[in-house]
Parts: sequence; structure tokens; C-alpha cells
Amino acid sequence: MNFKKILLPGITFLSFFCSRTFSMEEEKPIWDILAQQDAKGSDEKYKKLKTKYETFEKKFQATRIKLTNICKNDPSNPLANPLCGGINFFMSPDEIKKTLETKIISKIIPKKTFEKNQDKYYGAAEYIAGKPLEKPSCNNLTRLWGVEYLGEQIRKNRGILNFAYPVAVPQLVVVIEDPNNVIVTMDCSNLGIFPCADKINGASIFGTKIIGDNIKEIEREKGFSYVEHLKKATVSKLNFLDFADPGNIIRTKKGMIYIVDTDKDGFSRILHRGEGAIPLAQNKPFYRYVRKRFLLLYKNKIGRHNKMQFKLDIPNRKR
Repeated sequence: MNFKKILLPGITFLSFFCSRTFSMEEEKPIWDILAQQDAKGSDEKYKKLKTKYETFEKKFQATRIKLTNICKNDPSNPLANPLCGGINFFMSPDEIKKTLETKIISKIIPKKTFEKNQDKYYGAAEYIAGKPLEKPSCNNLTRLWGVEYLGEQIRKNRGILNFAYPVAVPQLVVVIEDPNNVIVTMDCSNLGIFPCADKINGASIFGTKIIGDNIKEIEREKGFSYVEHLKKATVSKLNFLDFADPGNIIRTKKGMIYIVDTDKDGFSRILHRGEGAIPLAQNKPFYRYVRKRFLLLYKNKIGRHNKMQFKLDIPNRKR
């Protein structure tokens, strides 16, 4: 089988213009390469896949236009997992970087302010003293995305949530360690339907201290399974379901219930399946194509260990 060879430098050229809508003629190299990869030597399969990918590409362009129009009126991203940073495979790396910068910069507090208020944050005193911290937690960006998502869901459902106590999430802040080298990492080795920006280096994440009783202590006091009561409300309205560790839920003396462990693994799988402009259940092949297309276009940006990195530009006022 003698397929026409398409050189990847041409793809690099295409990737420079990825934020605009291409003509179908410009997209043909993408169909050719993806069809060759998936055909695995079969001429018949190659022809079918090439036709299929042309159909997917038209759908891709239509969806991108639809997404742009939706986002003009709704800042939330209907084709992104809110627990992964609000990014998706319809974006170029530059668009992903800008989205992450906007979200993360809004959470930064200057180091001097953080040091003055160190008593407010878990691990702050140890951090300032140069003692080792639980780095995976301090660098886990999905904690930040989880707090953002839960806070929004609590606000939306405040009038209908049937909680025995008011529910809230702690404030999370980002402290910059090296303002010229703040890097967010996206793992490309095991990508699902959504890309996930899950690690940050050159900065650390801290949560406000929440002092109170954990869920088991509440149950002993109330004499009934508060976990079951909380599950009914949080699973249906907040999509949170990590109750295995009693320390994930804390009640303060003022009667507030705080959900303090907010990384993406503690949430319902529904958030990982996609409920946006194109429901995933009916469009798995299309979503797979969008992912393959992204990885092909930006192959030159994926570094060691299949990681894509985004170096953030931190404004001076936030350093």
C-alpha cells in the first residue's frame, strides 16, 4: 500500500492557525494522517476512515462556531470538564494557556500578604519555615477546580438544597514561588474525553483552616447517619460523593458544613462524561476524533513523559 506521505512540518504550519476555522482543503492532511494511523495497512479501511474523518471535520468546525457563540453569552465552557480547568480539545495551546492564566491568576495572593496571614492557611507556617509539605496536594490543581465547581453549584442550588446545616467550601489561594517559571502540566499519556490541567509547579496551593468536628463526630452527636443524609443532597445536586474519609466533611462551631477535600476524584463520573453542547453518549467517535486531531496538530508541543506544559505569565502585582 503506497499512501501519499504527509510531512509533519506541514502540520506544524497548520497548528499556527488552529484558532481560526480552516477550509476543508487545508484540513485534508489531517484526515490523511489519522486515516493512515487507524487503518493499520488496510486500503479498504483507509478509504472508509478518510470519508468518515471528512464528516467529523465538518462537524468539528460547526461545533467550534457553536461553542464560540455559546461562550459569548455564557462564560462556562459546555465542552469542558469543570474539574479539569475548563479546557477542551477544540482549543489551541495558546487558548488553553490564556484560560488557565485567567483562572489561576485570580486565585494568587502576593507572598508578603500570605506570610502576614499565615495563621489562616493549612501548612503555611511549615511552608514559610522551609519544611517539606505534601507536594502532590499543594500542586494538585484539581483541588482548585473542585472548589470552583462546588462553590458555583452551592450558589445555584442554595434555595433547594435540603441540608441540616448550611454547606460551603474553603477558600483556596495560590502562592507564587518562582514568578518566571510557573508551569501548568497536562498529562497526554492517558487522555479521556477532556484534557485535564492537573499539576502546577513554581507555585503552591493552600486552603483556609476550617476548625470543627468531622462527620463521624456529628453522627455521634445527632444519633443518625448524617453521611446518608448528606449523600442524598450532594450526589444529586453537587455531584460530590467522597465520604470515605470522615475528615473530608467538617462542621464548624457556627454550624457551617465544609467540604474540604475537593480534588476531581471525589466527584461523580457524570462530570467526566460530558453533558455539554454535544452529548458524549451519542458522539463517542466524534469526541475521539477531536482528541486525535488535537494530539496530531500539537505533537511538537508534547514533551517528555507525554506532558504538555504551559508557562504562565504572572503580572508583577501578583508576585
